[in-house]
Formats: sequence, C-alpha cells, structure tokens
Amino acid sequence: MIPDLHRAAEVVRFARDHGVILWAQGGRLQYRSACPLPGDLEDLLRQLKTAIVAFLADSVLEQQ
Repeated sequence: MIPDLHRAAEVVRFARDHGVILWAQGGRLQYRSACPLPGDLEDLLRQLKTAIVAFLADSVLEQQ
C-alpha cells in the first residue's frame, strides 16, 4: 500500500498545481476545478481513487 500512497501524494500535488481541489467525503473522492481536468489527471484519479482517498483521510487526521 505504501507505493500507492506515494503515488497518491504525487497525484494530489499534480492536481493542486493545476488548480484542482481534491477532498474525501464519506469514503468518496470529490474534486472541484474551474477548468476541465487534464485527461491524464482524470485517468490517474480513477486508477488511484482508493489510495487518494486514504491519503487525503490521513492528511486530515494529521492536521487535527
């Protein structure tokens, strides 16, 4: 699982660099973007959804 979490962190950074806000809510991956998602980002979000949700949940827990 650790390699997936590292990839998830990279995808979250890539998304933020492109103005996409990601968050996990109720175990689901949510996002907001003023522009359409780049195709490669959309694919990565689908492929790594579970790891990204886990990464975002861990990030929120660390902030509390």
